[in-house]
Amino acid sequence: MAATFIHIPESTASSSLNNKSEIKNKKLVRPKTNNDICFLSLHEQVQLIRTKKMSSLELTTIYFQRIKTLETDAASDRKLNCFITLNEENALSKARELDALAAQNKWQGPLHGALISIKDDIEVAGMPMTAGSKLLQNWKPTKDAFCITRLKNNGAVISGKTNLEEFTFGALGENLFYGNIKNPFNLKYSSGGSSSGSAASVAAGLCSASIGSDAAGSVRIPSAACGLYGFKPTLGMISRNGLTPFIPTKDAIGCIARSALDIKILFQSMCGYDINDPLTYLVPKNINSNSDFLIKKNFKIGCLTNILKPMNTELVSAFNKSVQTLKSLNLAIEDVDIPNVKQIYTVGKTINLVEERTSIELLINKVHPELEFEKAIKEMQVQIQNRLGLADKISASTYCSAVIYKKNEINKIVQSLFQKVDFIVLPTLGEFPPLLEGLGLKSNKFSLELELFKFPSELAGLLGLPAITVPQGIGTDGLPIGFQIIGRPFKDNQLLDFAIFLEKKIGEYQRPQPTMNS
Repeated sequence: MAATFIHIPESTASSSLNNKSEIKNKKLVRPKTNNDICFLSLHEQVQLIRTKKMSSLELTTIYFQRIKTLETDAASDRKLNCFITLNEENALSKARELDALAAQNKWQGPLHGALISIKDDIEVAGMPMTAGSKLLQNWKPTKDAFCITRLKNNGAVISGKTNLEEFTFGALGENLFYGNIKNPFNLKYSSGGSSSGSAASVAAGLCSASIGSDAAGSVRIPSAACGLYGFKPTLGMISRNGLTPFIPTKDAIGCIARSALDIKILFQSMCGYDINDPLTYLVPKNINSNSDFLIKKNFKIGCLTNILKPMNTELVSAFNKSVQTLKSLNLAIEDVDIPNVKQIYTVGKTINLVEERTSIELLINKVHPELEFEKAIKEMQVQIQNRLGLADKISASTYCSAVIYKKNEINKIVQSLFQKVDFIVLPTLGEFPPLLEGLGLKSNKFSLELELFKFPSELAGLLGLPAITVPQGIGTDGLPIGFQIIGRPFKDNQLLDFAIFLEKKIGEYQRPQPTMNS
């Protein structure tokens, strides 16, 4: 039987907007400067449009003016390399259509007028889909991904396609073809990855929010590195039809924003049964939010402690401080351990390498059937060539053993953990983002520093669980710190409600200063 999904009528606002937040935002005053408008949360921008204090065309124009100032000027010392392709003409046209509806007091959906950037591994009709590789720079898909159709139907304006690690094969924002993606909080540092340009574009105030993909942390890693909210849903909650597959057993569509409520609005806007994605059959009924969340304080929080020891001490200290804040909110906290962490890490790495290698070959064969894969590899960046070489050394039996271990042992671990607690908390990153200088040398060596950087975010992908990173302050060298919450499978809305509840209690999005002031 097909799954029942949250349905958001295209002509009305999301239920997430029809609550106390909307009532409060009716008093929202339009900021005096365009820069201040750019850094509003998505739901605030939509509310300004709905109350006729700003038009969709104005918001779109303001954003593209800012993009031109900070992104398209090659001489700019603040150039972040967020975008591979911009969609200005189509975006302005869509904004005019939305304003024509607004003039009749008609609203296309909860995203009416919001400007959304899209990671360049998701298909948007008529736009190049490069996956961060020069091999695909001339490939233009002819139809929208399912999530893009849902976004457009709910009023979103697409700003462009964002930069990423080539074939999503990394976590550092390293791309020599389209430029390494800089961190808006400190331009000397990595933005994280692989949804690097997506996160940097949101943090720098170049769009309302962004859509990325996350298998092993690719949304949550850059979101934490750039001080944002980044969410990976349970596999199957959002159709992957139109997402270029790279780790098929783990790939998920995720979202990045400047507030937790924005994440929930985006998530609910993209949910929907899709006949072309069999995994959406797996989604259970009754996945609506828990309306009693804010008055139900008897949740149990599992604090994952046995992975903390090798991590950066400043990040661990910030994490422990946030755990103390949870205790002050009268939430029950207990330490939990994940057994055999090293084995889980090895299993995850094996699956990632083999599936990524196979998916890249299939993609190249699809787009360039005339090109031998071994010749194509020589056109890829060195770090990608090295990782493909590692994948080639993994036998079929080793990969099958890893998949069987994941299916059996890891599922047992998940069931055991959630018999005791409702949520699991842990740092999002184990290290601060690395310096861009010398990045290629580090990434090719799989250094302990870089493996620690991304490992805490890999767990949720391997475990098949929904997870969100929330901001919890700024640390060394002005770099943000993320706090990660993992929820029960298919309890995505409950997890997002918890993140909304925690907003401003342990931290919130902070505007990067002074690098992104124009």
